[in-house]
Amino acid sequence: MKNEDLVTSYEYNGIKINVFVDGNAENPRNANNITIMAAFHRRYNLGDDGTGYAIADYESFDSMRKAIIKNEDVAVILPLFLYDHTGLRIKVGSFKGLLPQGHAEFDSGQVGFIWMTKKAARQNWDWDIITKSREKTIVKYIESEVECYDNYLSGSVYGVIIEDINGESIDSSWGYSGYDSIQEYGYAITDAKRTIDEHLKKVQKDSLPENQIGQTIFKQFLNDLESAGYEIVKKSNCK
Repeated sequence: MKNEDLVTSYEYNGIKINVFVDGNAENPRNANNITIMAAFHRRYNLGDDGTGYAIADYESFDSMRKAIIKNEDVAVILPLFLYDHTGLRIKVGSFKGLLPQGHAEFDSGQVGFIWMTKKAARQNWDWDIITKSREKTIVKYIESEVECYDNYLSGSVYGVIIEDINGESIDSSWGYSGYDSIQEYGYAITDAKRTIDEHLKKVQKDSLPENQIGQTIFKQFLNDLESAGYEIVKKSNCK
């Protein structure tokens, strides 16, 4: 991995956590999603394959929406908009009001729909009926899947390489979605710190003589008892 690909780095207990863009990130739409995403663009291959819908078959997105609702027993269907300007961004709903003046009009527009069927919703949440309140739950779930896809399209998927003081790799993990995941308390860095803790415990254990390992385990056992509220009675040195 080249240094110029480095996004940021942290140090934890003397161990370095290096964060890189994941150049081989998996397309989340190839996963086993419970939503269906039909999206169309003349230059980009977007959304799911094999949805059975093509915008060329309809007069407008509105007529496509009506056909999807008629054919798919839809629980919730939401419009997808793409922003194409020095990179791609995708979201539920319009970009108007979220971009520099003029960009929403000229560089963004609707590209399709994402929906969840009633059957998928019932199976996923073990519901008998879908109420208005549950529809809001579905909307939030759909938005989270679109956000994940947006991170993929915009290159906001990351990997972490953990290195010791000699620059030797201890561990690596990839596929962390979203810039928030690589902030100091994001789940990518939390995972890395947990890995470092386990690594240091193993190093410490491997470096201790066998009798000292037993003493260390016993001390930890006594500390756990005291933490639990037990009183430890220590014997005197008198025989």
